[in-house]
Amino acid sequence: IAGLAYDAFVVQRVNKKRSGNYKMTVLTALMKYKPHKVKLILDGKEAFNEVMFSAAIGHGRFNGKAMMQLPDAMPDDGIFDLTVYKQPTKMQVIKNTNKLYDGSFVKLPFIQQFTAAKVRIESEADVYVETDGEELGHTPIDIEMMTRSLKIISGIKNRVV
Repeated sequence: IAGLAYDAFVVQRVNKKRSGNYKMTVLTALMKYKPHKVKLILDGKEAFNEVMFSAAIGHGRFNGKAMMQLPDAMPDDGIFDLTVYKQPTKMQVIKNTNKLYDGSFVKLPFIQQFTAAKVRIESEADVYVETDGEELGHTPIDIEMMTRSLKIISGIKNRVV
């Protein structure tokens, strides 16, 4: 899962400190973060062009310590799932953090979900992207699904999936 905007802002702050209380870093980042307008172009069509607090993009359901940021994602369906956090208040973020662990946060009014095989992310200000705690850079960024590019040997005798 790649994190955009606030998620990447937290990663930058954590990586800069290299030590300290992670939860405190997340909280102080929340108080200092300023959302930006972001355009999502999904499979060649503009799907979102608003101020965005954060987003998750991937093909697996979980990241972090068992957070279910993409509850409908399937690793073998050939598409990315995207969860966009539009403009929650800081109190809404704090109050609903626990809902990340069971996926129920997607029912909140400031959440939008999308799917696409090709994702282009644009913004006027630099909006940063991270994956698994590693900083990837900033917008503009293109992400494309590569289907059937990894062979996996299953436990079934000589079967390659």
